[in-house]
Amino acid sequence: MLFVAHREELLQQATYSFRHVLPERSYGLYNGQSKDGQSNCVFASIYTLGMKSIAKPFPQIISI
Repeated sequence: MLFVAHREELLQQATYSFRHVLPERSYGLYNGQSKDGQSNCVFASIYTLGMKSIAKPFPQIISI
């Protein structure tokens, strides 16, 4: 699952909420500081995904 937001606070809040609903999943943050794109649930910054060199792990989702 890929969750995309434009603000860091939204990514953190969503990660917190999803952990309570689906505790058995793995969670990762994909932003300017962290690049964990291999988790079951990835919470990504739209700005980071918008960069061509960084968006490579998600070619099936993002077409730039």
